[in-house]
Amino acid sequence: MKRWLLFILGVAVSLPAQAQLAAPVKNGDSTIVVTGNRSRESKVEMSEWRMAETPHVVVFSQGNETALRRTAHNLEKLHFLLSVLHGRVDQPDETIKIAVTMIGDVAAFEQLRLTDLRW
Repeated sequence: MKRWLLFILGVAVSLPAQAQLAAPVKNGDSTIVVTGNRSRESKVEMSEWRMAETPHVVVFSQGNETALRRTAHNLEKLHFLLSVLHGRVDQPDETIKIAVTMIGDVAAFEQLRLTDLRW
């Protein structure tokens, strides 16, 4: 039993390193597209929401752009890691992009009134 546990632990430790070396979106790569930057010349009041899009993830946030880019990048790395774990790295990926919405704090979330009715 201990041998299996050590084997699984060894595999789990080595896979993130492999995923970081061959990840489709690497640090400094410009494949993450952020839209929603505010223009100073615009007379229309724009919202604070921004969207970052990678090949497999779409992230919406009201936070700053660097945190949004970092989150999208980390989610893309997580997608690649899961692809490695399931052995689907070399196969074409036709899945729908995962949409993630980052909400600042509890008060902002409660203001959206998205809570479960059973609460």
